[in-house]
Amino acid sequence: MADEQGLSRDEAGAVLRDAATQDVSDRLTVAEVKVAGAEVGVSGEEIDAAIARRAEAKAEREATRRSVWAWSFRAITLAAVVCLSGAAFMHGSRVRREALGAENTRALQAAAQEVEMRRSSVREALERQRRVEALMATQADDSMRAAELLGAQNRVSVAMRRYDASVYRYNGASTRWMPSRSYRAFPARQAFSQEVSRW
Repeated sequence: MADEQGLSRDEAGAVLRDAATQDVSDRLTVAEVKVAGAEVGVSGEEIDAAIARRAEAKAEREATRRSVWAWSFRAITLAAVVCLSGAAFMHGSRVRREALGAENTRALQAAAQEVEMRRSSVREALERQRRVEALMATQADDSMRAAELLGAQNRVSVAMRRYDASVYRYNGASTRWMPSRSYRAFPARQAFSQEVSRW
């Protein structure tokens, strides 16, 4: 019946598409498509133009797919580089903080040891001053007695000045570094010599 009435171009295209999809394993050559098109009134030039348009569209889709893949690959690579850089920075920052923390702990510990050493020197100077005063109490007033007493007093003054200097360094270091948890083992501040009532 269809032979007598004829098919429109749209109908012919639909019939050809339907026939082409029926048996997927059977592929038609361009010559077979041209023969089939001639039977339904489609010229060979129209079929060549349609094949060229489909090939061009397929090439554009492939190029777009490659472009999208390339941009996706670049974006993923950039994201990975940024993540790795951030991780490296954070690790390096943590390592620097830990190194700085260890260095600060050592510096604070050294300052505390110096304060203790200077406190011990003051105690020794005061003890020597007491011994000199006790020894000189039985001596007659003369220049040798005065020199011994003055020397003992000077030793105490020098020891206290050195102690105060070490306390100043310690207190400065502890106020800079004390907020960290690792420094809680150290006193917040040391007392200066005029604040110490008993050595």
